[in-house]
Amino acid sequence: MLRAAVMGIHVMRSMVVRFSVALSVAGACADATWPDALPREGSFAAPDVVQGRLQILVADMHDGTARRIHRVLVDGDPVELTMPDDAPAVAPRSLVRAWGHHGDSAFVVDELEILAPPPEPLVDADPLAPRKLATILVHWGTPDISADEARDKMYDGATSTQKYFSEISYGKETITGDIFGPYQIGWTGGCDPDAIAQSAINAMADAGENPSAYEQLMYVFPEAGCGWGGLAMLGAPDAPERDSWYNGYFDCVVRNQEVAHNYGLLHTHFYYGCSNGGPFGSSCAFEEYGSPYDPMGYGCGHMAAPQKHYMGWLEGCNIVTATSDGTFNLVPTEVPCNGTQALRLPTFDGRHYYLEYRQPIGFDEEQSGVLVHVSGGWDYYGPDAYMIDLGEGGFLRSGESYTDPNDEVTFTVLEEHETHAVIDVTFPGGGSGAPTCLGGGAPEEQAGVIGTLECLGGPFQPDPTPPTVAIVDPQDGAVFAPGSDFTITAEASDDVEVAQVALYVDGELGETRTEPPWEWHVNEIPEGEYVFVAVASDGFNEAESAPVHVEVRTGAGDDGPADDGGGPGDDASDDGAADGSAEEGGDGIDDTDDALPPGFGLDGEARGCAVHPGDRAPARRTALALWALAAVTLGRRRRSSPG
Repeated sequence: MLRAAVMGIHVMRSMVVRFSVALSVAGACADATWPDALPREGSFAAPDVVQGRLQILVADMHDGTARRIHRVLVDGDPVELTMPDDAPAVAPRSLVRAWGHHGDSAFVVDELEILAPPPEPLVDADPLAPRKLATILVHWGTPDISADEARDKMYDGATSTQKYFSEISYGKETITGDIFGPYQIGWTGGCDPDAIAQSAINAMADAGENPSAYEQLMYVFPEAGCGWGGLAMLGAPDAPERDSWYNGYFDCVVRNQEVAHNYGLLHTHFYYGCSNGGPFGSSCAFEEYGSPYDPMGYGCGHMAAPQKHYMGWLEGCNIVTATSDGTFNLVPTEVPCNGTQALRLPTFDGRHYYLEYRQPIGFDEEQSGVLVHVSGGWDYYGPDAYMIDLGEGGFLRSGESYTDPNDEVTFTVLEEHETHAVIDVTFPGGGSGAPTCLGGGAPEEQAGVIGTLECLGGPFQPDPTPPTVAIVDPQDGAVFAPGSDFTITAEASDDVEVAQVALYVDGELGETRTEPPWEWHVNEIPEGEYVFVAVASDGFNEAESAPVHVEVRTGAGDDGPADDGGGPGDDASDDGAADGSAEEGGDGIDDTDDALPPGFGLDGEARGCAVHPGDRAPARRTALALWALAAVTLGRRRRSSPG
């Protein structure tokens, strides 16, 4: 499938927007360049002025509506702003200053100034790089989902989030990550998402994990009296926001929708009650979660073509715009193709019809026919896509036509096949201009019909080839003197990409690297025996290196490699000393609840936003003694498959 870059963040000039409003905000961990006169985390510069970095959250309400919340962080606390319904869109993470007054529960905005656009990523990262998610399960009495259930829903099951995003993106999106918990936290007193998030992060850190190692954090908890089932911060495909919340719900719609909100996707609506009596026209009402096929509505099938366009999954001649008469091949949306998977035609109100051909393939199960959405463009986050009701179940079938309410265009389904549908398009007077592919160029023709039929035989299948990994230094059987310093070095490769390499010490997770070099520095190792194993993941498969056994004993310099650069370490306790065997727990992994002792740590990497795992109380276990990979303590975790 042709590939193209995902749209970057739109940069705005400083501007002042005047309106009576109410927004709400929460601070983010990442910093950007702030004007010198402004405090980094926002402030009330005066009783009637608030300033800070704008956040936008989407709350998916139980009553079928959605609420968009705007917030800024002031002195570490989120301040909600009240905005009118007709307020212009402002990009999330913009630096703003608002003038107004304090209402009962929010700051009511009269005037808003955009001081700076959203920060550009510090590194021009590949938007198709693996996305690393931490799913944190918390409760205040009895958990309503187990780690195994969550792992099945996120990674291992046939309908998991990982497999879903892989298929609908044609293999472009790789969802990786881990399940943490369930952790018991203190009752927050009701629906307080910020308090729940902080408690979850603290619990994760107390267990020796590093939340800042993950791009997105998912907080899953029992019903807490919220009016919503899911809540998420809006981001962008190449700059996703971090947080999403799951209030007693973790089905395919909620978990896939909230993760997608982090990428900037909005809901897929449904038009009805239009004034002209048809499926689309003037003065239409709409259902917020209107599509029964799309998790941005209330289904679990493939996302709508406008959503795929926004995410960059459809590109080149996958999207063809026509403004003159023609006959077009439309290939199924469910499989990787070089042909047309979204045919865009103009509407009477300046938006576009997106025609897509659905077949019962993969996540789409029993869908069949031509599905039509209406969508405009987008500036700061994803498009508002509206499904229109055409034919049975919303599908146009062979022989059926639709005409724009102002006769802008008419399209007819001439034929339906397993491999494609044939669409006839006519414009008043024949229209003008040639059909064009997204980004320019003309689509190919096949047997006199516009659009190639070149597709794979089925939906994208995850990478079947696992990576390879080996620890190349130290060598198996190496002997060191107590207090030695050395570096553990692994080599890893994959036919696509190595997403991460994790180091395990006696079955306990040490630290995970997400980019080379795959190295871990050991400082002042104490006496004892250790087993090192490296585990590499490509996002779908894992591979485990051969174990490397290392002995640390006094006098090692006489008959084996030793590093005398460090002083002698403390003696390791004989109680429960690790012997490197693979029998413990039946799989080489210690299933006890004890954490690794202090001393394991990161090699000079930045700590998390408000999490300092290295500052937690010393662990109970003493068998591995006090030796360091660097500064931040790493805790044990039973290894969970990233999928």
